[in-house]
Amino acid sequence: MKKANHNFPAAPRNLRLIIDGEVMEKLKAEEQCSLIIEVDAFPSGMLYENPNGGAPILSFLLLAVEAESGFILCTKLYEVGATVEDSWERVPGFLFTELARHSVRPAQINVKTPWLEMLLHPPCDALSIEIKRVAQLPSLREARKLLRQMMRK
Repeated sequence: MKKANHNFPAAPRNLRLIIDGEVMEKLKAEEQCSLIIEVDAFPSGMLYENPNGGAPILSFLLLAVEAESGFILCTKLYEVGATVEDSWERVPGFLFTELARHSVRPAQINVKTPWLEMLLHPPCDALSIEIKRVAQLPSLREARKLLRQMMRK
């Protein structure tokens, strides 16, 4: 007998994306360039001591890489919040703050995961940036290898 699928999250949730309004205005004012950015967020593999004495805190890494050159535009280490959704809500703000800091409004952002596509879709629409889910992020994969090598030293 075939077991039933489990859908996660179990119930639809509304997320409140947290992006500074000044960041969005700065990016809207930037001339859009032809760059394609590859973006992913994943467990960093590092645990931090919980200041409250509970279980260790898992950290994630947001990584954004220019697709053609492999230039790393953003590395943001962040902790999981009280809930996973708390962490998700902050990811677009982290990314767009870094893009604004570099004065870059790319033509396209490539992601692999549906949840990252979902999170980035509203701000990308507001900035006329194409968001595209792709099977592979080759420049980001190479950047991750480089970061892992640097962490081993």
